[in-house]
Parts: sequence; structure tokens; C-alpha cells
Amino acid sequence: MSGRRWTPQVPKRRSGTVPFDLNGHGSSQRRVSRLIPRGFLGSLSLLLLISIISGWADNQTDPYARANKLIEPLHLDLSHTHSSGLRDGATNYLIVGTDNQSGPEREHSETTILAHFGEDNTVTMLSFPGDTLVTIPEYTDSGGRQHPRHKGKLSSAISEGGRALLVRVIESLTKMRVDHYMSTDSAGFKAITDAVGGVDVCVLPSDYGERFKDDDGVWRTSTNTNDPITGWSGGPGTVHVNGDQALAFVHQRHGLPGGDIDRIHRQQQFTGAVLRKVIVGGMLANPNQLERLVHTTTSALTLDEKTTIMDLRGLATRVSRIGFAGIDMQTLPTHAPTRGEGAVNDRGEILVDGQPVAVRLYDLAGLEKILAPLGGSTGVVPSASNGGDADAMRPGPGPGPGPTISSPASPSTSPATPPATNHCTY
Repeated sequence: MSGRRWTPQVPKRRSGTVPFDLNGHGSSQRRVSRLIPRGFLGSLSLLLLISIISGWADNQTDPYARANKLIEPLHLDLSHTHSSGLRDGATNYLIVGTDNQSGPEREHSETTILAHFGEDNTVTMLSFPGDTLVTIPEYTDSGGRQHPRHKGKLSSAISEGGRALLVRVIESLTKMRVDHYMSTDSAGFKAITDAVGGVDVCVLPSDYGERFKDDDGVWRTSTNTNDPITGWSGGPGTVHVNGDQALAFVHQRHGLPGGDIDRIHRQQQFTGAVLRKVIVGGMLANPNQLERLVHTTTSALTLDEKTTIMDLRGLATRVSRIGFAGIDMQTLPTHAPTRGEGAVNDRGEILVDGQPVAVRLYDLAGLEKILAPLGGSTGVVPSASNGGDADAMRPGPGPGPGPTISSPASPSTSPATPPATNHCTY
């Protein structure tokens, strides 16, 4: 991306927030389709929505029996013991939103969340930006070819070695066991959005923009209210979204002041809006709507072979005990590389296979602070002079460069808390 760029003052942000639309308001598929997928937070929406539906439909077992028939097994062989009731011990879900527009072999994880359900009835959801530079362990691909350990973007792990490789990357990064795997793509996201009749989102005004040349060589500008890349158009202010516009809202990253981080903030706002509409809107009190929601959400899911709809139903017990105010939303602390950390330009790009690639470096001390209470670890004791992943700062051979559009450097590394009066995001 080149050309003129505007960078306004961005409000100070704090971490550890619940989905924006649930702050004080209304708190109490294994089948993957091929419809122009986009990255989004649909998996988190589906996980929480199923938990709520399960709690309200405790005496209606038929919809769940029928829903289980919609789920086809995804053979990941996590090699862990799964507990169905989630009553004892900690349990971790890896929740993934994928972009598989070019087919399974080119699938990318555009949303990756590790959801930790603790023994003390706490819930922490840690989001990992897709541009994070990570160590990808050695693996053997589906064709039998062996690949050595190397550096690459987190989002590329699935396309390189499949879902099992992504699980290994997350387990290695956090030293936490992944017990359950769940994902969905844009078809599932659109289905659940349309099933609730769309939601209202709020967009803050911004004078930030990014210029780029499209495939025809025409200069265009992306802003947070008009993005030619995703097709998003709306705001500032409150906008009702469903279908493709909802997808564009949660997919956009270029034209947002914080890039990938602001995309995560949008996804969190959207998740809260969906859940609030289901809870406050009375959909759970209508048997017909309830069964339709169960059918829609389970049809949209991909689960590992040892996870069932009843495992997800079991989450309702913990969620109901904790309440949504008790869900701690965290984002992996990251920053754009400096020239001292290997950046070849002021956009924070590094060389991978001789090509400049935009990445984010994660902060060891910040990640350790998040993981320690959960029983995880970075495996490194941070010191005052070690504020980042020194190993990640030395990129080795990795996947080829991503899109030619480079993401803007984020002015912040922790989730935003927009003004409490309107729960808006950029």
C-alpha cells in the first residue's frame, strides 16, 4: 500500500473487556460451505450462542438429537482426554474463523481464539492476530513432503499443514493443551446473522485512510466507513447489518487506524450485538425460533471428532454461573517490528524469502502476564531488556508474501474499550 495516509489520535485502550454490546446491557458443522469466505469472529458468536440456547432449551432434547446428525466428523486426533461435562478441571477450546476462498489447501485462519474455561469458573478468551510472526514446527504435508521448522504468519499455519498444525503452533506458543477444536467460515457466519435478523453496530468517525491500487491499476482509498476491498460501506453512527455487509464489517482491516487489532474490536462488538439481540429480543422463548437457531448454529460448525453438541451444551452451565460480565476478552500483545528488530521499512515489514512481508511481533512479558493465571507460559522468563520474542525477530524461511497491501502499524496492542455511552468501534 502506498500513497497518502492519515493517522489520527486514537483513544487510549484498556484490556480485559467483555464484548462491547454486553457492557451493562442485557446481560442476564462440521460442514464447511464454499460461499466467498471471509475472516470473522463467527466461531465465538456460535460458541456463546449455543451455550445460551443450551441453557434455555434444557428440557428440549429433540432439537439437539437432530442437530447432532448435521455434524460430520473432522479427524484431528488431538490425543487428549475430553471431558463431556466440563464440571471438573480446566478445558480449552481453539476457536477458528477461516478464509478458504481458494479451497481447503489455501485455507487461512483469519480469526484464532483460545478460550480457557478455568477450574475456578472463570473464562478467558485470548485472540491471536493473524499477522503475528510465530515459529511453525516441522511437519509432513498431505503429499508426504517434510518441512523444517521455520518462521511464518500465524494465519498461514492451516494452509501449510492443516488444522492439526495450527493446534501445534498454539500449544507451543502458550504451553496450554487444546482439548476441543471448533471453526466456521463465512457461510456459517452469514447464516447465524440472518437467523437473528441482522444486528445494529456502531462506527466511530475517523479521518484515517489508506490508498492503494486495485487490480486495474486504479487508485482507491479505504476508510472505516467505505472499504473497496471488503465492500463495507456504513457509518459513522449506528448501522444495521446482515448478510454480506455484516461479513464486510467484521472482515475489514485496511482503512482502520489499528488495522488487525481494530478488526478484532469490531468482531467483539458484533459478537455482543448478536448475543444481546438473542437474549433481549425474546428469541429463546419461542420454540420455533429456538429450534431454528439450534439447527442453524450447529449446521455452521466444524468440530473435531471427539467434540459433540453436548460438549457445547455443557458450556451453558459455566457461562450461566459466570455471566457474560465474567468473560475476560484478551488480545495477544503485539507490535510492528522496528528496524532494530529486522524491519526493512517504516511500515514494519520484514523480508521472508527475499520479499517484504507485514508481520506483528508478540510481546513475551505481556503474553506471560495473560498466560500465567491460566496455567500456561511462554517458556521464557521475561526480563526488563526482553520485551518481545527474540526468536521471532529473526525470521527464517517461511511462506511466500501475503497481499501486497500492508497493514498500518497499530497504535495500541490491547483490546479497545470504546466510549461506554455508545459501544462504538472504528
